Amino acid sequence: MLDVYQRWGGTVLGVQEVRAEDTGKYGMVRPEYVGPGLYRVKDLVEKPRPEEAPSTLAVLGGGTSSSRRCSTSWRNRSRARAGRSS
Repeated sequence: MLDVYQRWGGTVLGVQEVRAEDTGKYGMVRPEYVGPGLYRVKDLVEKPRPEEAPSTLAVLGGGTSSSRRCSTSWRNRSRARAGRSS
């Protein structure tokens, strides 16, 4: 991940393929293919139902970030989907 961060910058997340029926256990990414094993994240969906999951690539922890923006955005988005404002 550090190599990807040094080359591309920005936030880097570790993801893993999961079974469709397990998407409700994880934050799922809407990926844009960049190259072998490398995707740009277009969207993150927190614990979607299988029919609403944008892919079967789950955020399973680990990553690097150059700012607090990603973690703040993720937290706010998760709260909004849960019906909380802050």
